[in-house]
Amino acid sequence: MNYIGIGRLLRTLPVVLTLTLGGALEDVSAIEAKPVHPSMLSHRAIYKVSLAKRQNRGQVFSVDGRMVTQWQETCDGVISEQRIVTDMLDEASERSLSDISASSWESLDGLRYRFSMRQRLDDRIVAEYEGRAQYPAALTNGTATLRKPADKEIKLPPGVLFPSAYIQALLDAARQGRKNLSRKVFDGTSESDYYQVVSSIGAATSANAASQAGEAAKTTPLNQSIASAISGLTWWPVQVSYYSLEKNEGLPEFEMAFKLYDNGVSADLTLDYGAFALFASLQRIEAYKRPNC
Repeated sequence: MNYIGIGRLLRTLPVVLTLTLGGALEDVSAIEAKPVHPSMLSHRAIYKVSLAKRQNRGQVFSVDGRMVTQWQETCDGVISEQRIVTDMLDEASERSLSDISASSWESLDGLRYRFSMRQRLDDRIVAEYEGRAQYPAALTNGTATLRKPADKEIKLPPGVLFPSAYIQALLDAARQGRKNLSRKVFDGTSESDYYQVVSSIGAATSANAASQAGEAAKTTPLNQSIASAISGLTWWPVQVSYYSLEKNEGLPEFEMAFKLYDNGVSADLTLDYGAFALFASLQRIEAYKRPNC
């Protein structure tokens, strides 16, 4: 089977930071007037991966796989670990096994970032990235240093975000009722230095509306772990598109769409690689306690 690149993991999925409502000296009435949002949930999520339903399947005939993502807030940052294993069958009935694992750490102030990613295809390493990036202070020039696949230094202009900072900005934009968000993002797991990431945000679905729609459709009850994590929360449909700065075709290199819940949990993910698309269905959530710092 020809190599099909699915190396871009969900590096912009909600690895988000917890922000306070305001400073200690704010007027009490002003604080009370602000919407109350839940803290970001540190958790491990397990998804079933299959071929997304679409008319043009391209190179891939069927997919069976699993994705596990973990996001955990610590006293000094956010740890992200992700793994996606897929068994793919192409139109020539050739089978391949892809195993992608990635991990990263991002400081709470958004100025430091460490990352690594490895993809195996049929027990052969086909992609590997490792390095770190940092800004000396906010609104300054930064630097990313890669060790794999080769030594390389990348200059980061002011305003380039790391993944968790982008998702925090996306969640803030959704809560404010905005319809789109565009920022430059560095994640270190591709040939591009960094991406222009553009997100479209749909209308919010409130907890009451979601409950009524579920009852009307007589949907299958959620797994208890998922229900405990997202029941009663507002969510937004979002679509995130990655545009390479080195290419000018005007088409995104990668797109994903998902439901973004108010505590950062993501569900019903579609990962679109152009030639084919994968669908990740949330199966179970394991919540972690917040750190006692």
